[in-house]
Amino acid sequence: MTTSPENHASEQFLNYRKLIARMSATLKKLEIAEKTLSIRGFRTGVETLGQDFTHIENTSKEFLREQQTCLEDLCKKLNHPDYSTKFESALREQKVHFSGAFPDYDIPPFKLSISIDNYTARLSMGRKSQQIDNLSPVSLAQWVGSAYDKLVNSKFKHERFCGELFEAYRYLSKSEWYVPVPIKEVYRILTIKAEAKQEYPESRFVFDLSRLLREFEIKHSDHDGTQYIIDLSPHKQSSKNYTVVNEAGKERAIGNLTIRKV
Repeated sequence: MTTSPENHASEQFLNYRKLIARMSATLKKLEIAEKTLSIRGFRTGVETLGQDFTHIENTSKEFLREQQTCLEDLCKKLNHPDYSTKFESALREQKVHFSGAFPDYDIPPFKLSISIDNYTARLSMGRKSQQIDNLSPVSLAQWVGSAYDKLVNSKFKHERFCGELFEAYRYLSKSEWYVPVPIKEVYRILTIKAEAKQEYPESRFVFDLSRLLREFEIKHSDHDGTQYIIDLSPHKQSSKNYTVVNEAGKERAIGNLTIRKV
């Protein structure tokens, strides 16, 4: 019966684990023999260790060569077209909507980059990022899905966000209502300072817009109690639109913000 490479490698790992465990036990016996002046026990331990070290010396080079070959095979898996196919399939199973292609993906409001040179994956949003070196397609997709779900299920500060839109709109429209203002100008006003843009990247702003659009009618109350309706609509020029993706993965163009009194 022929042993497969995978089974052979597993058997090697098992044998080395047993050997290391045996050597560790022998070292403990040597310590006890030294303390109790058990010369016979100490001699036996030294002889046993000598045999084990000889075995390691005779087999280690071959073992390390085989592990190096295994490492090269793992690297090839990452560069094989099947890898991206399996990973993207696993992402879909996590209900994560994405665009782009291996090794760079857009997962609003995140960006995922898989480094072929460093063998790591980085999930970033603005200047915040997290990294992982477990690149199994399923494990990586679960990691991304966990971060995505955590954000999606986080509490949305509706009133605060609407208030910020309201103040930016009032500034851009010069306090005139029913006047459409470019939504990208709204983001520019909200993040005039460079550090604000880093803390609140454009991708996160677009994501918050998508959360706001889950409501049938978006209302906001000013400090004096006046009620307003917030409307988000496409701009005639496609370059001035954001592409907002809802929970179902459907895209919607948003380019104008209009606020009107109730």
